[in-house]
Amino acid sequence: MVTPISQRETANNKTMQRSRVSRFFLKWLSHSSRPADGQRSATDMTAIACDDRRKLRDAVIAYMNGTISTYAFDDLNCECMDSRDKSIRQVSKLLYQIHDDTVDHPISVTRQTWDALIRIVAFLDTDLYAGQNMDDDVWPFNDDTQWNAHRSKVGAINIPSYDSTIHALQVHGPLNRIPTLVGLGIILAATTLLIVFLSITTR
Repeated sequence: MVTPISQRETANNKTMQRSRVSRFFLKWLSHSSRPADGQRSATDMTAIACDDRRKLRDAVIAYMNGTISTYAFDDLNCECMDSRDKSIRQVSKLLYQIHDDTVDHPISVTRQTWDALIRIVAFLDTDLYAGQNMDDDVWPFNDDTQWNAHRSKVGAINIPSYDSTIHALQVHGPLNRIPTLVGLGIILAATTLLIVFLSITTR
């Protein structure tokens, strides 16, 4: 039985949203300080972290259901990036690539990625190790046999069917909101100021 992320936890994640600059900076520090797999102990390479798997599964389900949007999902995913569970680190790395960091948007993915997320939800409810080939059609499962044995787990979870009009909406960043003429005017003004500055400094 999947326990959805509580409204309180979602609200807490929302209040913790940072400015874009600080968000990028803190995330860069966090990623750069994490040890590579080659620097981890043998125990870390074989551990199964059930709590991390449950937390990440619930986050993916909430993102697919529309309960949370990108920033809240990213915060929850980042909490699992340094898990002692290698499979969690692999899954978390992929999940980090499916959204736009500059905009807090609802899930927006292709049908192929949606299907991969469904497999991830089923996988995170197991104690299996993730496959090494992330391009495989059944990843994170190792083969069709594993996937077929666990695909029924998804049926008991309230995940909506994929709808491109809902789950694949184009994400517009802050620059997309600037009208074309205004954008051209800004570029022209900046170019003029640069030319004036260069002419003054080269005299």
